[in-house]
Amino acid sequence: MPKANRFEQVQRLADDLMDSISKVVPILPVALVSVIYQRHQFLPLSQTAILAEAKELMLELKAKGAPVKLSETAYEGALIKALDLLTGRKLVSLKNDQYQITDKSVPILKYYANSIEQWFS
Repeated sequence: MPKANRFEQVQRLADDLMDSISKVVPILPVALVSVIYQRHQFLPLSQTAILAEAKELMLELKAKGAPVKLSETAYEGALIKALDLLTGRKLVSLKNDQYQITDKSVPILKYYANSIEQWFS
């Protein structure tokens, strides 16, 4: 097989593998919170706003066939735990009922958000 054809075949294989992997990697609460912050340019958000948008995103993702493992009854607790985790890692802080992003957290939250970005393209 000519070299150009091999590269084309390898690219197809890589694309197929990435597509297959993306269909089984679950949508995790931290990634979902990260997407929400990225959509809001990392501005402070209330817990209520985060939970409301997360619920909408989960429904959108489920409709697209994404592997969302959280039920509609369990999502709220999981998202609050995700916020607690991010707070514990000092990636967000709670001030005046608003979760605020710390300076060092933007690249990390972008990384988490990127793990599910294929579902929003």
